Amino acid sequence: MENQFNIEYYTLLAERIQARDADAFTEFYQVSYNDLYRYAYYFLKDAHLAQDALHEIYILVWRSISSLKDNQMFHSWLKQITYHVCCDFQRKYMSISQHEASAADNTEFLLDLREQDDCFQELYDQEALQRLEAYLAELPAQPRKAFLLRYKNKLQMEQVADFLGVSLSTAKRAVNRAKKHLRKRFGDTLLPLLLIFLSAFLLIGCIGDGAAASAVETELGTRPNAPVVYEPEAPQTETAGAEPLIVDISNRSRGYVMARYTGGAARANIQLTGPDGVAYKYFLTSSDTWTPLPLTAGDGTYQIDGYENISGTQYAVLFKETMALQLEDELLPFLYPSQYVNFNRDSKAVARASEIVSEASSDLDAVADIYHYIIEHVSYDMEKAETVKSGYLPDVDETLETGKGICFDYASLTAAMLRSQNIPARLEIGYAGEIYHAWISVYTEETGWIDRLIEFAEGGWTRMDPTLASENGNSSAVLNYIGDGTNYTTQYIR
Repeated sequence: MENQFNIEYYTLLAERIQARDADAFTEFYQVSYNDLYRYAYYFLKDAHLAQDALHEIYILVWRSISSLKDNQMFHSWLKQITYHVCCDFQRKYMSISQHEASAADNTEFLLDLREQDDCFQELYDQEALQRLEAYLAELPAQPRKAFLLRYKNKLQMEQVADFLGVSLSTAKRAVNRAKKHLRKRFGDTLLPLLLIFLSAFLLIGCIGDGAAASAVETELGTRPNAPVVYEPEAPQTETAGAEPLIVDISNRSRGYVMARYTGGAARANIQLTGPDGVAYKYFLTSSDTWTPLPLTAGDGTYQIDGYENISGTQYAVLFKETMALQLEDELLPFLYPSQYVNFNRDSKAVARASEIVSEASSDLDAVADIYHYIIEHVSYDMEKAETVKSGYLPDVDETLETGKGICFDYASLTAAMLRSQNIPARLEIGYAGEIYHAWISVYTEETGWIDRLIEFAEGGWTRMDPTLASENGNSSAVLNYIGDGTNYTTQYIR
């Protein structure tokens, strides 16, 4: 049967295999064998090993497919199984003698991290190899794998893109990101980085990808990356206030209310005071559009006060009402868009987040990938910081496109990306020492809440907010300043 590599075909095929349809598995074997063999042979450079690897791959697919939660990811999931099995075969079966034979025919390589792509020369340097291993391990999954596929496995860029299941331009950006990182870590001169084929004693070929076949099922990089965007609604079945200022409280159990002002004043104000006693002020201008406002203080009684601007900073009271809240899920307020974390299904930040976390194997991986992307692609805008006006609201797509922003922009974009990946994220505003600041905290099933966004480094999670990390290069001084979090004082949670 002719190979049909398209999402719809493989989704249906995965469903049939999950139902233990033997005919479907035979069909899958027939349509996938040639491509999988080609990938395995690229890795292993040995026909017999490639065939043995495929045998292992098909066994894993049959045994593990029930764990695949999103059948649309079947093709990508299959590529990841192939990658991990090949890494494991390299560790287990490529003996030292094979490497010596390979070295007789192929001079080992020195990687020149300057811009040219033909960047190998002869050198033997065990220390450089160890440094390369450590520096590559600092990268998120996608650029690390793209780099190894390109330079260790010698795939063409089109093959790298195909293997990772991404566009050619995304694959090129991933490789360039890895090279940029290594240039920064080694310096910008001709660098002696020893790249040799994996043996049982060297780990560089599949850094961070599991040490044994038993780990394949839990480290496949198959975390679903399709956007999950919670859409706030305003059915107006229960409301507070009246025209021109209305608060729709119909969906309060979902962790938000919707507000709209249609009057002629310069602006209106909604003040929400939760059971924690903290008053949250939200300003609205005249519009037919409803604005989502989060309920971040948990279950209890909320006071809702509505005001309309008279002149300057003077406001007239329009209404004062109360409502009782019992959340369906305490995490919902930190998954929906809001006035301060404003995004929707069509936001460019949502699409970009899906690309960024495409190789993540867990929510922790996704958090790290988004974190690293933000601190590497957004720089602090000093001019904006000096001129920003009161009442400023972040625009996540503008921050993404310009690559610049203030701390509020960093935190809002990061929170929007995480929420669009179904990872609860709190945008917090307060003081870092004496500096008025914004940061985020995230929640994963593995860890619970992790305060003030974190970076995985040197074997543990370190407190780090994205603005300080971007500006200070994760310096030890910044880490010491942040310390155990006592320098942070949270005033508001959005």
